[in-house]
Amino acid sequence: MAASAKSRAKRGAELLDQHVKGWAKKIDTDKLLIRSDLSCVLGQLFKGDCQKGLDKLGIGVEQAVAHGFMHDDSESCYSNTLDDRWKAEIYERAPQKIKTKAKLPVPAEQEPKAKKATKKKTAKAK
Repeated sequence: MAASAKSRAKRGAELLDQHVKGWAKKIDTDKLLIRSDLSCVLGQLFKGDCQKGLDKLGIGVEQAVAHGFMHDDSESCYSNTLDDRWKAEIYERAPQKIKTKAKLPVPAEQEPKAKKATKKKTAKAK
């Protein structure tokens, strides 16, 4: 069974904490796309050279998936789940990078309840 996007991004962020000082401040969260070699976390940190990033971290492609640097085979590369989880990890380390917490995924139990529509009574013209 594949690990969740949340645990994978957390594992990757912790690895970056050990090897790349201040990495979170260097990521443009508005451009972050894990599926893109240029816009993914390693692409942004290593100027589009993801392999250089993997080498610096001492991991291969299989471990890159386990650390959330790449999508695994069970998830669509067009899903934003992994991107959102990386944004949450970045926000924890560099809160100024994300302009509003609204960009982060909201846990279901914290979602605002829908407002009931109100009908305005209008007086009939005589």
